[in-house]
Amino acid sequence: TWTNTALTLPTHFFITCIAEYGDYIAIAAAPSGFVGNSRVFLWDRNSTVTTLSESIDWGDGILRIIEEVEGELIGVTERAGSNFTFFFNQDLIFKRYRFGLNSAQEIARLESTIRDSTNPNNQLSPDKQKIDNRLFFGGRFYLNGAYREGIFSIGRGPSPTGYTIV
Repeated sequence: TWTNTALTLPTHFFITCIAEYGDYIAIAAAPSGFVGNSRVFLWDRNSTVTTLSESIDWGDGILRIIEEVEGELIGVTERAGSNFTFFFNQDLIFKRYRFGLNSAQEIARLESTIRDSTNPNNQLSPDKQKIDNRLFFGGRFYLNGAYREGIFSIGRGPSPTGYTIV
């Protein structure tokens, strides 16, 4: 047998996604009990040290997707709607982080508008891909009175936050 522990994460988190972030590996982790804040752990890939370079509070909800886009980490979090106690209908929260910021900052939010457990309106695929500095992901979202299902992307664009979701 062979065992080589390079990094140990807190046991009350589970890994949802990883991405390269400069010289680091960004590890998105959500709370095991689905209650509490998600975190992004930055690891410098140094296997001689089992500690993390940085731990970023990503806020309430389950951080599902993390990716580096133009030098910033972009994350997509699912969070139960404000008046709903189960994870049938999710608000989707888009945040960004870059070195020098105190925490992840919200870019946009798609709020769950239908409270029906048999027909969830916002669903996010865990699959992702980065092409030409845009993060692509699949999903089904309820916007402007209709369902939109397909491949969406987030990247730099003309908006107050500097990012657009298409």
